[in-house]
Amino acid sequence: MSIKLEWEIEAEQSRRHATAGEDAETRRRRRRARLRFLLVLVLLFTVIGGVIGALAMRLRQVDFQIEQRLRDTVAAEVAALRVGDQTTFIALQRSAADEWYQTQGAYFAQVQTLKQTQDLNLTGTVLDVAIDGLRGRVVVQEIVSNVPYARVWNYWRYEDGWRHVPPDYTFWGANQTITRGDSPINVRYRELDAALARELADALETWRAFACEQVGICAFPAFTLDIVPDPSAEIGWSPLDPNVLIVPSPYTGAARVDQLFEPSARLEIATLIADRLLATLTPEYPADAYYLRQAVASWLVERFAGAATNSHLITSLANEYGAAAVGRLINGLTPTSGIDVLTAVTSERLDVVRVDWRDFLTWRLTLENQLIEREDYAAFANLYDLENPLARANAETRFRLAEVNRATLVISVLRALDETGAPTLRAVTSEGEIVFRLVGADWKRVS
Repeated sequence: MSIKLEWEIEAEQSRRHATAGEDAETRRRRRRARLRFLLVLVLLFTVIGGVIGALAMRLRQVDFQIEQRLRDTVAAEVAALRVGDQTTFIALQRSAADEWYQTQGAYFAQVQTLKQTQDLNLTGTVLDVAIDGLRGRVVVQEIVSNVPYARVWNYWRYEDGWRHVPPDYTFWGANQTITRGDSPINVRYRELDAALARELADALETWRAFACEQVGICAFPAFTLDIVPDPSAEIGWSPLDPNVLIVPSPYTGAARVDQLFEPSARLEIATLIADRLLATLTPEYPADAYYLRQAVASWLVERFAGAATNSHLITSLANEYGAAAVGRLINGLTPTSGIDVLTAVTSERLDVVRVDWRDFLTWRLTLENQLIEREDYAAFANLYDLENPLARANAETRFRLAEVNRATLVISVLRALDETGAPTLRAVTSEGEIVFRLVGADWKRVS
């Protein structure tokens, strides 16, 4: 049972009084009039909706026809390249400058040569199409020796149809940025380079996580990696902003579709990042710290880029003692550190520390040659066991005669004890064997 308020009762009585004198026929006419009005209103909206739909469909049809004509032009251009029809190919080009025709003529000749020397498949597959008014941009696939590549071709819609025009690097899509969580790195790019930007962002985040979680370098530098559609750009820190790393878009040339982040670019970027990570280390030449910084940087590049850098000592240090040992080495390195810094890192004597000495001894032999050229006898002599008369005589003779090491690459290293029981390293080179003896906390040359 519900309770009605006084004002509700009064309203209900008013409605009853208003309709009390109205007969049934009048009410039916009023309902029919209302229904007719609603039907007219629905019909009107239906007609308007139909007109709008027809216009939208017509616009889509026009857009489809414009795009299809562009695709047909691309197909004709690729067909001309495929059959070697230079006349048709050049006729599909358009520019106010003769340079474009010369450029395309050279490209046509290059393709014809490539067809004879390599397995070139001009598929003509259109990977992407973008149209902005009279401008058109098409990404076209080609396959060279089973490797897929993509080229960006720009077009302009003239009265006589679409024509291939010089590159329009302003037509690369909207600016976008990728930032991962609390990462201090931003990846800035244009829409066409979205796939590369994602690869770069993933790689940089993986490198950052490895450096912090395993090595212990968590103060990763903050910077912006900027992918730019500029064929003249090179990978490197911007001269205008040292915190901006410039990376050219691969689509300014032939972009490898299955590997947009190419190994060469990965290696260059990894090298720049590793160097930035170690920017606070300023070793003094010719201290071993100079070598150790370079060795750590090379090891980081190898871990980042997956490319062998022959950083044998640091690689073996990480393998035997964990990546955190490299972090301890970095933290313990001073501008004048010697190789004995490894004893503090590993808590083991230098003669038993489990590392591969090949690249360190190669550094020492190379350093000898450099010091001879610099005529720095004090630093040169410090590399020898001067308490050994024969070693001291050899050092003096080599320096006086400017006798450089003809083979500075150490192929292998053998650990042994000399006749006095002192630990030695026997470095095998293509020119023979060179012996180093542990003197104090350093390896000194004796032969």
